[in-house]
Amino acid sequence: TVGVDGSNILKQAKEKKEGLRLTDAYDNVKADKGGWIGDVDFLDYALTDNEGYFINADGKRSRVIHQYDRFGRPIEQWLEKNGFD
Repeated sequence: TVGVDGSNILKQAKEKKEGLRLTDAYDNVKADKGGWIGDVDFLDYALTDNEGYFINADGKRSRVIHQYDRFGRPIEQWLEKNGFD
């Protein structure tokens, strides 16, 4: 699930920088193409489309997102920016 990917990204970022707070872990993940997260180097697939919406393996937007909160402040900011607050 997306929540597992979010947890894994936090874990990888934390391992790369000892003492990193979970809320700061996404500073190392750069957004591109108008999204909020961009490509993650250890995943073989995209998590979001160009507008920042989570996508399924077939590239279509996901209708249900379980544990999106695992992505921390970046997803919160994206949600606020797009009127989902």
